[in-house]
Amino acid sequence: MQYFKMYSLEKRMGDSPPISIELSTDVNALLHVTYAIHRTFILLTIFSQCMGEVKIPILVWRRGVGCTVIWFPLFKLFPVLLTIAIMWAICGILTATDVFTSGHPARTDLKLNIIEDAPWFRIPYPGQWGLPTVSVAGVLGMLAGVLACTVESISYYPTTARMCAAPPPPLHAINRGLGTEGLGTMLAGLWGSGNGTNTFGENVGAIGVTKVGSRRVIQWAAALMVLQGVVGKLGAVFIIIPQPIVGGLFCVMFGMISAF
Repeated sequence: MQYFKMYSLEKRMGDSPPISIELSTDVNALLHVTYAIHRTFILLTIFSQCMGEVKIPILVWRRGVGCTVIWFPLFKLFPVLLTIAIMWAICGILTATDVFTSGHPARTDLKLNIIEDAPWFRIPYPGQWGLPTVSVAGVLGMLAGVLACTVESISYYPTTARMCAAPPPPLHAINRGLGTEGLGTMLAGLWGSGNGTNTFGENVGAIGVTKVGSRRVIQWAAALMVLQGVVGKLGAVFIIIPQPIVGGLFCVMFGMISAF
């Protein structure tokens, strides 16, 4: 059964070509996608904006003290991870009970073959897909993309500083940031990743959601991404996150950027 059943209605008007109108009859499937996006949006908003100051007791062990109870701000530090875990579990239940029909984008088994096909370990290296090629069309197209990303990044830098309650970055800091993005784009081309490097808007929104702007967090995130690139199975786990969940997260992230 296809996800959307499409029917074509044709009507001829004189000698003009037929007019084709496509109608979707699987309304329930569309409602299920909307359900996943809305619930993700609502959960993340509640966790990050309404329950940020709520702390839960956690039993930990400390040297010289033993077991003790601390009050941990779980919803403030991990609203995104909590939302993904809960919505992923809900999608898994709805997949197991066949509420989500075959081919539904919110099914958790839609991309399981990616994990099976991914190698355990793989070391990327420059030129792994062949020598880079240069063409006029490619240069002009990438130049347009680079200029757009540059303008975008220039706006993100002061936005990030404002979210972190830091002073606006000086001009030389912005220049260093743009230069680093250019270096990353050049390395991406050598490795053949097919995409450039620039400031990602959702990460800026994540700072507004979690209220965490420490550079140490970014360093750990960078190490995790390197690990994902080397351990294929680990990277594949993040790829199979249902798309409606990712869409709901993006709605909140971009909303936080617009708010600032």
